[in-house]
Amino acid sequence: MQNLLWANQALLRSEGVHYCPRFIRANNIDPLNIAVSNVKKAHLKNAAITAGRARLEALFSEMDINTVVLSNESALGDPFNDNKEGFFPFRKEALAGLKQMFEGYALVPVFFIRGQATLLPSFYGQRVRQGASYSFETFSVRMQACDLSWRPIVSDIKKAFGGVDFELHRFEEFAEGPEAFSSALFSRLIFGSSSGTKLATGNAYMKNAGVAPRGLAAMRSVSKQIEKLSGVSEGTKTKLKKRLRRVLFPALEYLPGGTADKFDDVQLGKLQKLYQVDVEHLFADHSPSP
Repeated sequence: MQNLLWANQALLRSEGVHYCPRFIRANNIDPLNIAVSNVKKAHLKNAAITAGRARLEALFSEMDINTVVLSNESALGDPFNDNKEGFFPFRKEALAGLKQMFEGYALVPVFFIRGQATLLPSFYGQRVRQGASYSFETFSVRMQACDLSWRPIVSDIKKAFGGVDFELHRFEEFAEGPEAFSSALFSRLIFGSSSGTKLATGNAYMKNAGVAPRGLAAMRSVSKQIEKLSGVSEGTKTKLKKRLRRVLFPALEYLPGGTADKFDDVQLGKLQKLYQVDVEHLFADHSPSP
């Protein structure tokens, strides 16, 4: 979806629509995305709100924009944090800041939920990339000690932005038909003579590919060795991990072989049942539409 929005920037701009790119690896991030990421951090909150509102004002007043599209999968923070318990543990701080940032603007929050049984292993790979050295089993125990239901999260979003249109979708449905969903999105953004224009697919972005099992094991091993360094501050260790992520990890990501991390049958069944109940409750009154 982000790739499609990026590839059709000129078309969107002709209709008064601005897409805020967030391609971290390509170092192409709109200032509004930076503000959204920082607003959940107490020491950056006020500056982030000011910067975010300034960026919005510039877009709407100086660039003749009438619609801003923001796609930020970290808007509520990561699903898991090593220093704070819970599922999306920083979501309340994030929502409080976002509410202030977008106050006075017509807002349509669009949120996707995904099966916990596939989300958690995927995010574990990201945590290892970020420098985590613990095993999947340790991660699994920590996460499953939390309430992993989507219902409290969706409830918090609705409360934060009460009175506005809110859309909830299932990631699985999008993944099954991304072209249809993308076409529906553009039909809502483009109203003029360009509405029948063929969309460019583009490839000018960095895809966040999965890491092979042996690659994850190698990354964990490297991080453990850094953590064992004596006489080195935690800040320096963190910087070393970030540097290795940029330099060494791209070579380790594609190491073939190894056994994929996965839940045992009991854990898998519980997570699948939880998602089933989430879907039944969250979509009880309506079916999600593109």
